[in-house]
Amino acid sequence: MSEEMKTRLLVVDDEQSIRRLCMTIGNTLGYLCTEAESAEAALGRLESDAPDLILTDLKLPAMSGVELLKQTKRLLPHAEIAIMTGHGSIESAVDAMKLGAYDYIEKPFRVEKMRLLLQRMSEKVHLVTENEFLRERVTAADNLDGIIGSSSHIQDVLRMISRLKDTRTPVLISGESGTGKELAARASTSGARWRRRRLWPWTADRWFQR
Repeated sequence: MSEEMKTRLLVVDDEQSIRRLCMTIGNTLGYLCTEAESAEAALGRLESDAPDLILTDLKLPAMSGVELLKQTKRLLPHAEIAIMTGHGSIESAVDAMKLGAYDYIEKPFRVEKMRLLLQRMSEKVHLVTENEFLRERVTAADNLDGIIGSSSHIQDVLRMISRLKDTRTPVLISGESGTGKELAARASTSGARWRRRRLWPWTADRWFQR
């Protein structure tokens, strides 16, 4: 699997040992893992990394994990976020779930329990992405009279673009003239403009190399 298609995990905790443990677990699952020591640092990574999954401690040095959750949901509504918390803060973690957190996990946690949590979160992300892809595929087929190819390679390209379209990551589609670069870009973004970021403008540019 190409790196662009891998699940992206961001771990947010002020304890380096926790961050490294979570990243090690994510790496064993084949995820692309990054880390941040604070909520502020995590927000700075959202635009460039656009993580699919976020693990955040409830209590962070300045901005709390709950505030990070709120801001992330505005910027990346399809990202799944889990809260890490101590036993005395379970009530706050439950409240975070009411605000959109996928689940919470108590510290110290067992490695296998964290693995299962990450797997469930990833499965949900991929299910939502696949459902959106299929809906947009139907819309594109209607709009373009089915002239977009149906090979597995083309489907992989469209899925990749679909995952990146809500970020500021530019998308480069290269190839010879007449191979359908423009049509692929139109199909991948058809019916999706209603999901533009509330805070970020639609800047997933479609660049064509001829």
